[in-house]
Parts: sequence; structure tokens; C-alpha cells
Amino acid sequence: MATEELYESTMQALRGKRLKAVRYYELEGQMDTWCTWPGFDTLRHGLDLLLESGQAYLVTWGQTFFQYDLDVRPGALVDELRAATFTNVSHESRWTPLVGQVITDVTVFLCSGKT
Repeated sequence: MATEELYESTMQALRGKRLKAVRYYELEGQMDTWCTWPGFDTLRHGLDLLLESGQAYLVTWGQTFFQYDLDVRPGALVDELRAATFTNVSHESRWTPLVGQVITDVTVFLCSGKT
């Protein structure tokens, strides 16, 4: 079971890494919808952050701490799915100015669900 400390540690491991590419994915049979809004990208399923070191981090919907949180961990979604459509958006989305840059900081906001 993941703890907040482990989650934070995983996220902080991205610091100092250079972003090489970003890959979005949609499940097979669904239309790509990420580029339908002019002000932002939308994803139903997830993305891969590919680093110059050869490492990859996947980001997808999860339920680690509460319903519909983000699951971020080492690995690539392309390795976990049997059927999906992957699109390299490194040079055709809002990621373009970030590709080639070093990740200098990562901030995690965890909601406990308590009021």
C-alpha cells in the first residue's frame, strides 16, 4: 500500500531530470480528444513522461488516496496496456516549450478528504 511519503518520494525523483518527450494515450476504439480545446489538453486515460536518462514515468487516474487521484510511478503505460493509441505530443501541444528542460521542482497536493 502506498503512503504519502512514498508518493512524495516518487514525485521528487523527477527533480533534476531532463524531459525528452511526452506521450498521451487513449484506449483503442476511442477518439483522441486531447487537442479539442484551444486553451488546454484533456486526457481520459493518461500519459508517459519520457526522460533523457531513458527512464519513464506514467501518469494516469488512480485511487491510491481517494477516488480519481493521479497515479504517478516509474514505468510506461505503453508497457502495461494491450491495446491503446499512443500519440507523441512533444512538438504539437503545450509541452513543446518544456521538452528539453530540466524538471526543477515538483509540488504535490494531497487531499485527505477530511473537512
